[in-house]
Amino acid sequence: VSEKRFQQAADLYHQVLIIAPWWPGGHFNLALVLSDIGDFEGAVNEMQRYLALVPEAPDGRAAQDKVYVWQRKM
Repeated sequence: VSEKRFQQAADLYHQVLIIAPWWPGGHFNLALVLSDIGDFEGAVNEMQRYLALVPEAPDGRAAQDKVYVWQRKM
């Protein structure tokens, strides 16, 4: 991600989440990466998974706001 290779980062996050689908941070980060490459539908899905795994997340409101922005871009 720091090298701006977003597609490669997304692919790696997908691989990790196959092994550990319960990892909230993976879903959150994958959502951000997918939004960077313009896959807003995928970003919404991943952020919703994050919110389902951590319903009381301190950043839950900000995460939901991102979902609203991405839904408008779809």
